[in-house]
Amino acid sequence: MSFRTALGATAFLVSVLPSLAGPCSSEIALIQSQLDAKTQAIIDTARFAQTARSALGLPPPKEGSFAPAGRRHADASWLGEAVAAMAQARDADRTGDALLCEQALAAARRAISK
Repeated sequence: MSFRTALGATAFLVSVLPSLAGPCSSEIALIQSQLDAKTQAIIDTARFAQTARSALGLPPPKEGSFAPAGRRHADASWLGEAVAAMAQARDADRTGDALLCEQALAAARRAISK
């Protein structure tokens, strides 16, 4: 499974999880849309790069050759952090814990901004 496929599958799974009307449901929906937008932008960029290389007659890049050594894991770590924070926010929202929900959403915003 490629990184783009995993990214798309993760975004899809997170976006279809139900969110009950709790103290921060609307904020969860907003942050989720930001996460979805960033994920889609990454997928679109990778797709464009692949199409451009093909149009220019360049060979496909070797697996993992885009990120410098040591940065490959860090480049995608924000996604895991954001997904985990969103799950925590949803759990807090379901239990009515507005403070924990806001803290989790702040963590998600920080991860998305990386």
